[in-house]
Amino acid sequence: MVKLSEIDRHLKKAIDWTAAESDSAKRIKSFLDDINVADPEKVDGYLQRSFSNLAYLGKSERVSDKEIGQLVALLNELVELLPPLPKNRCKELIKRLTVARSKMVSLASRFTGELRERLNDLKKSENLLAYYLRKKEEGAKISAIQNTFMKTLKQAEDEVQGIIDWIGTTEAVLKEIQVFEGELKKLSG
Repeated sequence: MVKLSEIDRHLKKAIDWTAAESDSAKRIKSFLDDINVADPEKVDGYLQRSFSNLAYLGKSERVSDKEIGQLVALLNELVELLPPLPKNRCKELIKRLTVARSKMVSLASRFTGELRERLNDLKKSENLLAYYLRKKEEGAKISAIQNTFMKTLKQAEDEVQGIIDWIGTTEAVLKEIQVFEGELKKLSG
């Protein structure tokens, strides 16, 4: 039999890890935004911070996904024990959480690999730009590198924003489940 305390435990962990995921993605977005206005000598530091947050984002995503998977399994067990009205609501919450999470996992898996690649490209462009500036090369090479850098930076920012949006959707559904769980606790006395 499903215990509400077990659902509560996994729900709290899922909320915490999803919040950690959100924080990491927002920090990466902030660092990428800072690169737009940073002095050239500070760009490397922002890229390094983005790399470290990317690693934590990946870990948070894996743990969050595990907790949500366990939560969905418990909710699926619970749904069989509920009367029709709460049963339908529970099924709807499970469906919404599953959809949001599957989209999020798909994006995060693809995203972490692509973002890592984009951050590496930004690092290469930044190093190349510094090299040409030291050599006092012609403006056309420097301009081309700067254009590539800015285009890659924009792509990375857009990808991070997409992941932040889906994390927000997942957080919203988890909060609805938390409210639903509170209502079930009141009913069970």
